[in-house]
Amino acid sequence: MFAGAKKNSAAPGIDDLEEMSGTDAAMPGAGQVIVRLFAEESQIGYLEHSSKVELVQIGAAGQEPRSAEIVDAAPSASSMLGRSGPMKAAEGTEPGQVSFYTVRPSANAPIPGASVRIESAPPAAPAPGAAGGPAKPPTALAGPEIGLERSTNAQGLAFFPELVVGKSYVAVATLYGKEVRSEAFTVSADQAQSIAFAFEWPDQSIREASFDGVASGDDKVYIAKVFADGRQFLSLPFQLTADKGAAVGIFMYPELLFSMHGGAELDDTRLWFQTRISIANPGIAPLRMSAKGLMIPLPKGFMGASVADEMTSRVGVESGQGFLWRGAVPPGQRDFVATYALPVEDGKVTFDMALPFGMRGGRIVLEDLPGMELRTPEGAEVKNSDQPGTNRSFIEMPNINIAPQQRLVFGVTGLPQYSVWARRTRIAVGLVVVMLLVWVVFVVFFKSRSSEHVDPELQALVLTREKLMAELVALETERRHKREEDKPYQKKRDRLNTRLAAVYRQIDDHKSSVRNSN
Repeated sequence: MFAGAKKNSAAPGIDDLEEMSGTDAAMPGAGQVIVRLFAEESQIGYLEHSSKVELVQIGAAGQEPRSAEIVDAAPSASSMLGRSGPMKAAEGTEPGQVSFYTVRPSANAPIPGASVRIESAPPAAPAPGAAGGPAKPPTALAGPEIGLERSTNAQGLAFFPELVVGKSYVAVATLYGKEVRSEAFTVSADQAQSIAFAFEWPDQSIREASFDGVASGDDKVYIAKVFADGRQFLSLPFQLTADKGAAVGIFMYPELLFSMHGGAELDDTRLWFQTRISIANPGIAPLRMSAKGLMIPLPKGFMGASVADEMTSRVGVESGQGFLWRGAVPPGQRDFVATYALPVEDGKVTFDMALPFGMRGGRIVLEDLPGMELRTPEGAEVKNSDQPGTNRSFIEMPNINIAPQQRLVFGVTGLPQYSVWARRTRIAVGLVVVMLLVWVVFVVFFKSRSSEHVDPELQALVLTREKLMAELVALETERRHKREEDKPYQKKRDRLNTRLAAVYRQIDDHKSSVRNSN
């Protein structure tokens, strides 16, 4: 915006379509449009079932779109290699004649329809130190020999009987815009000659459609589209200039791409996963999967699912299903951080997650705990690694690539387990906390009201005790419902218990002193 031309500039507009189109095709001439179709391997079926491309002028209401048949695309000149050299004289070539042969060596097949052009050979440079004045300019080919050009026949051959014996020439063969020049040769009266041109290019599954006579102008914007098996694929919008056409691409990808990167950490009863979930809409239009939005399944039996605060307005949690991306998915990639847990039962965790859109380049990392074993499907890639500067080691599943409508399944066994008495102790502690809470409510709302005499010192101690009890209740509640590391929790609980014990002693001492004084 800041480096552009002035509004009243007469210079032509900046044309960046050639860089943006991704077609690897040169821009065609004025009024021409080339639409190339590319399909990912998993989407080849759509390419095979496509027969026509439509060209639509945006904003031209009521105007019928133009259509063109889809054909195999020619290779680009930049992808081709070529060379030339003499060969055994072709059959039917007589002394004093020269034939030209075009071939694709990898297919061992002649190339019909290639263009062969004859030019006069440049003069040979004089030998170093040769006597005499400057060399005379070469004599131009006379009459019909100037600009001789023919196409190769079905056998890949082209003949030029007009060539003059004793004259030197250069042949230029052109195929799909790629030119190959021969070495200079002289026509001999007593022998036949043949010159071969070899062209090679990579095999490609690219198809295209072309349009002629397409109008240009600042008010004319076009888009190309293809329908295949109920899906619509679109190109980027584009324009033509007065002196140049347009080459655009239509890329056939799955409707939605999905990936997941993250790790898992164990607490006493759950394996917690924190992952970055990525969804990508490779099209150029928003994608609406349903009236509610896009459902992203989570593993069977998940619990405690949540997303980062900044994404709660866009992503919600559907109980028993997974995450819901609300509304349409815009073009491009969108990421969000998610947390969820799987229960640990008898030291085992099973991860079983449906992948309606497949997974591309996923990655999951687990801490390698003593005795733990990771069980993956046959052929899955697994790596072990150590964290520098620590005694911790990890197991990584990188490059997870799974086709759509499949599942990501793996298991973890040998995880540390809490004993039965430890679980019972936690339950007992929870019951004690509830009883203490009920007792606090009774003291505050009933017993305190029945007391006629108010002791300020005792009242202050009781309030301190109630405050500490409330903090202990909150801590235990948080421990049961929210993930927290063991050490901080243990320290907080020990500190609260120590302070509570001290307050109870102070209350007992105070009551004893009051009784003795009475």
